[in-house]
Amino acid sequence: MDDYYEIYKRDGYVEIPNVFGFPIIDDLQHTFDLAIEHIQSGIGAGKFETCQNLTPNFYDANRLVTSTIYDVGGDKVVVDICGLTEFAYGMSGGLLEDQMFLYPPQVEGIVKEELKTYYNAEVGAIHKPANQEIVGELGWHRDIATLFEDEALDLSLPEWELSMFIPLVDLTPENGSLEFILGSHKASREECKELPRKVALGKAGDVFLFSGKTVHRGIKNTTDEERPVVYVTYRKKWVKDLEIYV
Repeated sequence: MDDYYEIYKRDGYVEIPNVFGFPIIDDLQHTFDLAIEHIQSGIGAGKFETCQNLTPNFYDANRLVTSTIYDVGGDKVVVDICGLTEFAYGMSGGLLEDQMFLYPPQVEGIVKEELKTYYNAEVGAIHKPANQEIVGELGWHRDIATLFEDEALDLSLPEWELSMFIPLVDLTPENGSLEFILGSHKASREECKELPRKVALGKAGDVFLFSGKTVHRGIKNTTDEERPVVYVTYRKKWVKDLEIYV
């Protein structure tokens, strides 16, 4: 863990290869496919009611994203203007509640070191369509919401949220990966302009662990194949997630 943790502390982001084997990836893909098929068919048939609009995030005040939120079996499903769908519906039970999946050894130590105690793990998924029709790229953002509406104060606090990003297909520069600003978990919006960037590239079964404070963005998928991802968010239990991020 030591080498990966050192990178994580420095960059707010670390790539860890070969965490999950193909049997687990195949299982995740099957679960993902069942969920997204139900969601998309239900939306297409008008079966789901829409919910309230997204709450603006302090850190993304200049980011205009119009999304539709659906109530699917009591879970919120977000579909943004780029066609990306983020959901927790169907992402529970079986493997998804196995402690070895939620806390693989390569990741568990980092999560424990950062969050200490009294935290939980929540599983979600993101479906990025093929040949995205989008002008430009999705906006830079942090996954956390502000606690005190003071960027310097929020960034000075200990971690309260991390995410493990698990691609179910190989990530390439063309198929809609994420791009991170390295070191941005300790940097103001202005300081981020001078920091290096890195696009997450890797194989299915690799994982990408990052702080909720780390600034990142999605890149459009220009390929003919959809890009499925499962993620696990580790969050202190006292944080109530009032907002949904895409």
